[in-house]
Amino acid sequence: MTSMNDNKQYRGYNISVSVRQDCEDRWDFDYTLTAVDGKGEVRQRSHTVNGQMTEAAAQVAAIEVARTEIDNVLAMQAG
Repeated sequence: MTSMNDNKQYRGYNISVSVRQDCEDRWDFDYTLTAVDGKGEVRQRSHTVNGQMTEAAAQVAAIEVARTEIDNVLAMQAG
């Protein structure tokens, strides 16, 4: 099983991504969101529905899904 890690920052959060190949040779991902300031909860998510065709596509998909979650969290906090 191959895995690749990548760390990104977006709107005050660190996004840590790990991709892996599933049993059907598709690529799935996990990601963790941590506030840059160290406050708040750590959010860990896993995405395995349908998978992606390539490792690079899974990496991009993970970042986009994580950014959407961050946008939603910030919108709820703004209230």
